[in-house]
Amino acid sequence: MCRVYVATRIKDIPAECKLTHEPIDGWAWVECGDLGALLRDIARGLLGGPGEPVATPKGLVDPLELSEDTVCEPRLDGVFWIYVSGRDFGGLFELGAVRVEWRVGWRFAKAEFKGGRVSDLLARGYVPIVWNLRAVRGTPSE
Repeated sequence: MCRVYVATRIKDIPAECKLTHEPIDGWAWVECGDLGALLRDIARGLLGGPGEPVATPKGLVDPLELSEDTVCEPRLDGVFWIYVSGRDFGGLFELGAVRVEWRVGWRFAKAEFKGGRVSDLLARGYVPIVWNLRAVRGTPSE
């Protein structure tokens, strides 16, 4: 059994899962004891909603198509925007980033990862943005 992590729209306080950070434009990563707990919170209408996808490092996924392979201790491989709340962007290198781009005034860093564990980033206050970046206010335009 593993810890399950997904990013989803937050409708109410989850019953079985826990928020790992304050929502960012309505989205947040949740940690659940298993896939069943996540699906029960979605069914209760606390997370996501009918027909709304959840987000993983591999992209948006229909909750009915989730498997433990996609949500069990997910890892970041590729380039992601990372929200940083009062933290040093340099700490991303300790967590699997191989390249980080940041500019004065940005609330986000653009980082390339090779196997960075989502749970480790969240534990240190870094929030990987895996949902629609255009929906997040304050992200730099590319």
